[in-house]
Amino acid sequence: MKHFNIFAVCFLFIILLFTAGCCEDGAPFVFLCPAKPIKNFVPYPTAPPGPANFETIAKGNNSTVSDSYNALARDQKELVYIWQKHTENVFPPPQTPKIDFMMQMMLGVFGGKQLSSIERKIEITSINVTEEKIIVYAQETDNDTEDLENLVITSPFHLIKIDNIGDKEVEFKTNFLPAEKMKKIILGDRILKGSLTSIKEFKALAVYKDSDWYSLWEEHNESLLVPTEIPEVDFASKTLLALFLGEKPNNGYDVDVTIIVEMIDKIVAFYKDTPPAADTPVIDIPSYPFILVTINKTDKPVEFIKSKK
Repeated sequence: MKHFNIFAVCFLFIILLFTAGCCEDGAPFVFLCPAKPIKNFVPYPTAPPGPANFETIAKGNNSTVSDSYNALARDQKELVYIWQKHTENVFPPPQTPKIDFMMQMMLGVFGGKQLSSIERKIEITSINVTEEKIIVYAQETDNDTEDLENLVITSPFHLIKIDNIGDKEVEFKTNFLPAEKMKKIILGDRILKGSLTSIKEFKALAVYKDSDWYSLWEEHNESLLVPTEIPEVDFASKTLLALFLGEKPNNGYDVDVTIIVEMIDKIVAFYKDTPPAADTPVIDIPSYPFILVTINKTDKPVEFIKSKK
């Protein structure tokens, strides 16, 4: 009887293995079952070598990204970081684009902030997939204008999404504008402005060193009844721009430096020579408007241009 009970238990155990433990394909033991695929798993799409299609997410010339750079996002965290840089200080902030990173990835190019025509833009023109990498071709363009006064600050960008072709290396081939076409605004600090000086003729110059500054100030003070103390300028870090309009018929005239533009080979300073308004009371005695402005040190020559605006 004892042996019969042991035999019955063993027989029942074998039956359970052959029934409850069977796989869907009929294999008798769990450890003999083939591996089951993960449900809802979507592998990275594959693409043969050659041109790749892409879709524009956003494009324009008003990004808040200051420097030129190429962007790549393979996950949501990277996308959020790039989008926040792109829309910093924009209120209300635009919504982050929706990208399915199981199937897609984001690529982008930023041109950086520059003084340019309103037509400046940067564009991803094509994408080519090879066995080893994804090559992104982009081009920056701008109108070749000499009208510096009508330039504006632009920061072009182009963001796209493409199929997420695994973890291949991404190479950007971006043709940014050549350096000789680059222009940027320089901030100036006004150190003195007035209408009383011994310099009676038009004079516009850049001062790069102490000795020239002392000579100019001596000329400025030469015939003044009460000479003024020379303003301190650190020429190790600054360059001085000096503009004297010469004699004007009354005390209603004004002078101001409106914009300073740095180019590859020179600095251009635009200035206004403003007469008195028709309803402004003036005293008909000669005046000699002048202004002194410092900028960060430069060795470039400075050209002064009277503003048309």
